[in-house]
Amino acid sequence: MPRKCVPTDKKLYEKTKSKVYRKIKKHSAYRSGKVVSSYKKAFSKKHGSRKQPYKGCKRKSSRLKRWFDEDWKSDTGKYKYTSKSSVYRPSKRITKDTPLTHSEVTKKELSRAKREKSSKGRVSRFRKKRSSRRRE
Repeated sequence: MPRKCVPTDKKLYEKTKSKVYRKIKKHSAYRSGKVVSSYKKAFSKKHGSRKQPYKGCKRKSSRLKRWFDEDWKSDTGKYKYTSKSSVYRPSKRITKDTPLTHSEVTKKELSRAKREKSSKGRVSRFRKKRSSRRRE
């Protein structure tokens, strides 16, 4: 069973968490990620970069950082849902693992996704990005 990551400086973690919760009231993955990134930033400012901000876990990858760098927005360009059929996509491609951005999704795919989102509550899948090799 995986071990749970425990903050090293609990007081600092709670202070950071309450600051983020005051700014972003609704629970979301974005808010949770913001708590983690804000705590890590405050921790390194207070204790330096040599100490680890969490106990009991190893850093796996920088997926959360990549997710924030991709700058996910709805189809209207906002950071919030404007309608029941709002579809979120990244606005910047960071790595090859980044899903299709708004500029790479066709109008037909977007309208299908919006229809599916409003009827089923979620979008099953967008196509994968085509390889950039030319066919000869």
